[in-house]
Amino acid sequence: MRAALVARHLELVSTILHRHHHAEDLEIWPNLLERCPADDAPLVSGIARRHERIAFLGVDLTEAISAWRTAPNPAHRDAVLAVLDLLITVLYEHLGVEEDHVLPLIEQHITAPEWTRWSPGGGRAPGRARDHDVRRRPRRRPGRSRQPARRSPRHSR
Repeated sequence: MRAALVARHLELVSTILHRHHHAEDLEIWPNLLERCPADDAPLVSGIARRHERIAFLGVDLTEAISAWRTAPNPAHRDAVLAVLDLLITVLYEHLGVEEDHVLPLIEQHITAPEWTRWSPGGGRAPGRARDHDVRRRPRRRPGRSRQPARRSPRHSR
């Protein structure tokens, strides 16, 4: 029962990630490539290649989850964890490059209305969010670890 609950959650997160990247691949990256200086094109193209790697890991995760849901045993659980370990590592690297190098390009070359229209969920444009906007993800300060934040006791329940 618990394996099925965790499996559903992982599938939801994986689906959201896939849709998010798919929307970026269709609208953000092609338009950014047209507008940014040629020197920045390899950086933007590299993000698209990372999306491909993440998509392949998403397929691996789906297969591992399916096996675990069918037979919730330690071997299948460990297979899910192995894919998640790799996926999380790739995502941390990807998000770091995107935050530090690509979002500034988006701020310069994609307008706020375009971002809202093209971005998954129609979020606010990067660098243009208000402090009270709960969807805004704080930017990482240089030199800070990319490790996940620890949950406060209040959120652990």
